[in-house]
Amino acid sequence: MIDLVASAFASFIAAFCSSLEVAIGLAPMLMVLQFLFSGFLITTSAMPVYWRYTLRYISLFTYSFAALAQNNFLGTKDEVLLHRYELLELSMWENVFVLAGLIVMWRLVAYLSL
Repeated sequence: MIDLVASAFASFIAAFCSSLEVAIGLAPMLMVLQFLFSGFLITTSAMPVYWRYTLRYISLFTYSFAALAQNNFLGTKDEVLLHRYELLELSMWENVFVLAGLIVMWRLVAYLSL
């Protein structure tokens, strides 16, 4: 599902940018920003407040990482990792539904920016 969200996000960038060179330069920068604030490298409580409520909640990596970690570690002895990385904000299925919503949102925004 992460590939569908990434594809929708890339469609938005392609539709938003005026040229191919701009889109090729902008896409990796935005993807790296989303990855940095997804909760994989830095926990939510360690993030500055202004990044926590902007990039974290529109990052495709936030929800996919949380869903994958919950699927693998919930109910095992490694469940403590979910608490350490603060990945229990939403359930696994809620994360999947948010990813589906991000697909619709990025596709709609891409369509509107044409």
